[in-house]
Amino acid sequence: MTDHSTAAIIAVIDLTNLEPGAPAAAIEALCAKAQRFGTAAVCVFPEHVALARRCLAGSGVRVATVLNFPTGRATLEAVLAEAAHAVAEGAEELDLVVPYALPHPARATETMVSAVKAAHPDLPLKAILETGEMESDERRALARAAIGGGADFLKTSTGKTPHGASPEAAADLLAEIAASDRDLGLKVSGGIRDRAAALGYLAQARAAFGPENAGPGMFRIGCSGLLDALVGQAGTATAY
Repeated sequence: MTDHSTAAIIAVIDLTNLEPGAPAAAIEALCAKAQRFGTAAVCVFPEHVALARRCLAGSGVRVATVLNFPTGRATLEAVLAEAAHAVAEGAEELDLVVPYALPHPARATETMVSAVKAAHPDLPLKAILETGEMESDERRALARAAIGGGADFLKTSTGKTPHGASPEAAADLLAEIAASDRDLGLKVSGGIRDRAAALGYLAQARAAFGPENAGPGMFRIGCSGLLDALVGQAGTATAY
């Protein structure tokens, strides 16, 4: 039997496979696991979106995809084309790596987030800030820029750099969300591999949003290996 806190974690998981060249069988297995345990979403590369939508049809599990991933260095035109293709394939949520490593990152972030949101206003847009690669003042400035551009969620990390999510980064993003004039959610990702870490982030979200609001509409955990740890299964997926 799954206890209440474990069930609360599973309900906000974006179960993820962002391994280059992942075969169709791996995406099918990911979707079957997400559907079996009732995660919020799966997150896959754009080329796997159509398959994931077919696998999850009628399940209630949403299909998210990544844009400008993982470096954040694509041109705005390329990102918009990537987003248009992903949405045409059936993507229901967009996780956008902002141009955090380019010159004038805050300005570039607001421009890119605004353009993607304007093109797809009805889809949740999660701005990936790669918070582990910057200091507190830098990530808070980038968070403000993403909020100004119209992001629906602030997300910590790609999981592809040496430093992923941290409670300190989550606190910075939550502070900027609290200071904004509209409702935004938080997604934590990058190295979240066990129940204790997930519970810590869930506690932060509940303190910020209220226990009744820290569900998938406002809070997500991006991961692949965490679900196996929670349900006691042996898994080989790498943490995201």
